[in-house]
Amino acid sequence: MLGFPLRIEVKPNTDSCDRPGGRQDDALDDRGGAVQGEGVGDQLERWEAEEIERRRKQDEHFRVQAYEESRRQLIAITERWAFAGRMEEFFDTATQKATNLDEHRRAAMEARIALARKMLGSTDVAALLLAWKSPEERMPPPSPGAGPSTSSCWPALLS
Repeated sequence: MLGFPLRIEVKPNTDSCDRPGGRQDDALDDRGGAVQGEGVGDQLERWEAEEIERRRKQDEHFRVQAYEESRRQLIAITERWAFAGRMEEFFDTATQKATNLDEHRRAAMEARIALARKMLGSTDVAALLLAWKSPEERMPPPSPGAGPSTSSCWPALLS
């Protein structure tokens, strides 16, 4: 049970084309009743306009979403790069300190540094930036009939 009263009201079509006075080209409203003065052609035009607007809004939603995801990824890349820079500085200092150790301890220290570098992954800025996807790369193809592309609107999101 839904827990709330559900009331559905169905009204008969009182302006049917089977009855005297009904027009064959009358369109139906949301409840199945005739819309006075609006023919089938007008109704189709209205539906097409509504569909174009729906697609435009969907494309706009995708555009904003792609921008936000791209921005989050870029910020994450810069944070990773900053972290990697701190780690590189740490490893350089550790390597420098290892030169003052005896041969056995220096070899152990260099092995640990190599293992730690491998564990942290790439610190190559170019590789990190090449992995980033711009908003345009994240966008699905535009919906057919959604109107002109909105890719020229990216600067508006940046401000």
